[in-house]
Amino acid sequence: MVHVGVDLDKHTSQIAVLAGDGEIAQQRVPNDAARLAKLLAELPPQTPVAIEASGTWWWLVDLLEELGHQPVLSNPKQTKAIAAARLKNDRVDAERLALLLRGDLLPTVWIPPVRRVNSSGTASSSSGSAA
Repeated sequence: MVHVGVDLDKHTSQIAVLAGDGEIAQQRVPNDAARLAKLLAELPPQTPVAIEASGTWWWLVDLLEELGHQPVLSNPKQTKAIAAARLKNDRVDAERLALLLRGDLLPTVWIPPVRRVNSSGTASSSSGSAA
């Protein structure tokens, strides 16, 4: 089974694809929905994709769901505590997310079923509570 970790930054994403045999392929791409959709469409259906719940995660979750994948939001504080590394960069972060996801060790947070973005750029559920 394939597992994916995405280190989502403001303008780019580092994507680590962990194949069933343990081989990892990495790619850095601009945060352009059309380009990401093309790349993510190459993954098997229902691929689990780990993303840290920080910044503007909501648009990527929406894209993953539209493509038929399984987005998993990680709790950034707890993830850092589990995957502490001396070397810290986007490649390492993306790989750690994929590895924790594969091992069922990724601390997750809830994704509201209906999302909208308020004026501050924060996602909220339809009831108005912050995500």
